[in-house]
Amino acid sequence: LLGKHKDPDSLIKESADAWKKAVESAVPVLDFYFDSALNKYDLKELEQKKQLARELLAVINKLTDPVEKDHYLKKLARLVDVEPQVLYDALNKVKPMRRASIQPQKAGEEMSPTWMEEQAVSLPLVHTELLGMLMEQGKGIKWASGLANAVYEALAKCYTAGSKFELSALLKKISDHERTSLLELMLVVEQNYQAMAPDEVKRELEFYLNILNQRSYSARRRELVEMIAEAEKKQDKEKLTQLLDELKDL
Repeated sequence: LLGKHKDPDSLIKESADAWKKAVESAVPVLDFYFDSALNKYDLKELEQKKQLARELLAVINKLTDPVEKDHYLKKLARLVDVEPQVLYDALNKVKPMRRASIQPQKAGEEMSPTWMEEQAVSLPLVHTELLGMLMEQGKGIKWASGLANAVYEALAKCYTAGSKFELSALLKKISDHERTSLLELMLVVEQNYQAMAPDEVKRELEFYLNILNQRSYSARRRELVEMIAEAEKKQDKEKLTQLLDELKDL
């Protein structure tokens, strides 16, 4: 699947199309990670074999489908030459690779801005037809998440409406840590939304962007009101006029 590339990063840097093909092909994304790990570790070395098992168990632990999880556990068992039950036991001790910020929100639970922001920037990277919506409706959002802010700023520099989007261009503009976190988010999004129709995914993104815009509007309005009060206190007429105009145009 990876061909001459040693890991997902090198494939992404050389060809966004190749990465997109790997993600969108009939071969599941997790197989992509298996190939990556096999290129990274030497299974003849015990310590490297153990490291491969730990790394892939962390990824497998993100799967919610029991049949899919069983399939990949057995595949890993064959690779490292152990009984599947050994890996089942080990899986119970492995912390999921998924960060808390990308866990699905429970019904009735207030969604954190950070969680919504990261969903909002990662959804269009999996469903690229939604990139235009993100860039247009995201202009007024004050991003609370460092990752979401970095991704949006990078997109603003490398995305042009109507032209072909190159994922590699985006990934080159963010840090290594941000790149790893973003790819992880994309994998989780792909899994969580795989059964959802395109129009439903679009409504989901609209929902997130509407809430984030409302929160940003409210936060900026409160900030302006406080600044206006301060300008009045200092009798700074020029500043007061400027702030009142901004509040009126908000």
